[in-house]
Amino acid sequence: MKIAYVHSFYSSSQPSGENNAVNDQIAALRGAGHNVELISRTTPAEPQSMTYKLRSAVAATGLVGADPSDELARFAPDIVHVHNLFPNFGTRWIEAWGARTVATLHNFRTVCAAATLWRNGHDCVDCLRRGSLEAVRNKCYRNSMAATIPLAIATRNRGHHSRVLSDSAAIVTLNNGSEKLYRNLLDDKVTCIPNFSSDPGMMHLKRSGYLFAGRLAPEKGILDLAENWRAPHALQIIGSGPQEAEIRRVAAANPNITYHGAAPRDDLLLAMRQVRALIIPSLWSEGIPTVALESLSVGTPIVVSDRVAARAMLMSSKSGAEFDVEQPLTLDAALEQQGVVGPDSARNARTIYEQLFAPSVWLGAIEKLYAAVLRGNTAN
Repeated sequence: MKIAYVHSFYSSSQPSGENNAVNDQIAALRGAGHNVELISRTTPAEPQSMTYKLRSAVAATGLVGADPSDELARFAPDIVHVHNLFPNFGTRWIEAWGARTVATLHNFRTVCAAATLWRNGHDCVDCLRRGSLEAVRNKCYRNSMAATIPLAIATRNRGHHSRVLSDSAAIVTLNNGSEKLYRNLLDDKVTCIPNFSSDPGMMHLKRSGYLFAGRLAPEKGILDLAENWRAPHALQIIGSGPQEAEIRRVAAANPNITYHGAAPRDDLLLAMRQVRALIIPSLWSEGIPTVALESLSVGTPIVVSDRVAARAMLMSSKSGAEFDVEQPLTLDAALEQQGVVGPDSARNARTIYEQLFAPSVWLGAIEKLYAAVLRGNTAN
């Protein structure tokens, strides 16, 4: 099968599980014998100028941005698989290719100016309920009313003007919560196929302390985690982002916290192998963090916030723990639960990976969906 992947890569200056997921998927498809062509653009390191904010926001409307139609025509794919188009690609071209297009939604960009359905520390669906002018009023994109206006236009009427949603033959979500939301907005062309992580193999190492890995941004909850870290165990932090200065300050004041900065994937996997659990303190209902899948792949359990929509998929009673991000004491209890410290915790974490998040699981599901698209039958 000939498959074209269309993706706008985030800057290499910031960690991106989404970029990793796209690269892993392409490798898995090629390994299975498919002919895969990557059509991509890369976002430069983000300047904080108003010009950049406005240019990025306008691109999200789909009225401007690169058109991959010529590249697609030369390759002549059976399937076009769209991932992130923001902010480098337009969307008008999807109309011509829609009958063979599959779109994976890594976030809520098609219905939310902020892409997170999260604002000021809490879930937010104001635009879905009252219209996208709420986004303008609250300056939801980069705290700029001017930059938010194009995104409010793009997400108006609950995303029904989005070509990604309306013109694609199939929509892929990463967890059941997102699947339910988009089914309510669209129709039965929505299906849930979680991402996977490539298999690095499991090593039995002595484990101690805990790890956060990811973008240092407000919605990730890392600053709250660090400022409230009272556990006697060590907390390692790997990543970069807009809250880096604050994280450095907190880490310098707490001997139990070590900040390492950004790290290559191999170093991250090694760090995961050496801790008792990966902590995901997210404040928003994110899709499915790639670091969580990587953690399970090396047999490291997940301690996950109750805001993460995929939490039920990432853990069970014996392979992880959940905590309430608004109740710091529940984190202390979660860190001592059997699923995190029990003798079988590593094996159980690895079992979840093999059952739900291994490359073969994803490959079987996506090949089935591609075949349904080619038959013109994507109802689920």
